[in-house]
Amino acid sequence: MLTTIAVVAQSARRTRRRLAIRDVRLAEAFEASPIGYRDGRFGRVNPALAAITELPNRRGFQRRLGALIDHRATGAVMLIDLDHFKAINDTLGHHVGDQVIRAAGAALRHSLRADDIVARIGGDEFAVLLPGADRDRAEATAARPVHAVATEARVDDMHGGHGVSASVGVRCSRAASRRPTTR
Repeated sequence: MLTTIAVVAQSARRTRRRLAIRDVRLAEAFEASPIGYRDGRFGRVNPALAAITELPNRRGFQRRLGALIDHRATGAVMLIDLDHFKAINDTLGHHVGDQVIRAAGAALRHSLRADDIVARIGGDEFAVLLPGADRDRAEATAARPVHAVATEARVDDMHGGHGVSASVGVRCSRAASRRPTTR
């Protein structure tokens, strides 16, 4: 009886290991697959883009930021967070939240230079890479996306409209943060 239990337990462990390996392989294959479900149908998607905004996602942003760091280039990063976004999702529903995210992404993209890289890094958080920006330019640029979100990321529904505000933080590379000294 004990031998039978030991054999069954050993078989169960092997099965669990095989299932775990299969699940990891399926997850890797799904993540690497260019096929995804979007807009009610299957089709080709870019895994480096956030589905709702079609902006680069966190992974795509990290790749571009890494390249900037590897080349020791000057630049700055802005992190932008939509204020009180959870309340929009909770009270108006996720479909309205998705519209707000989409509108905010478009507002950010339109408020910055073509060289600047806007990405959705998760939830209601966006990041902007400003290649070549020094500290003064990064600080001056920070107001534009906040203003754009406040004015353009408005979603209309049967109760009128819902605006959104954003908060921003800026960090410069060491080379970009040095101010020249004047004598």
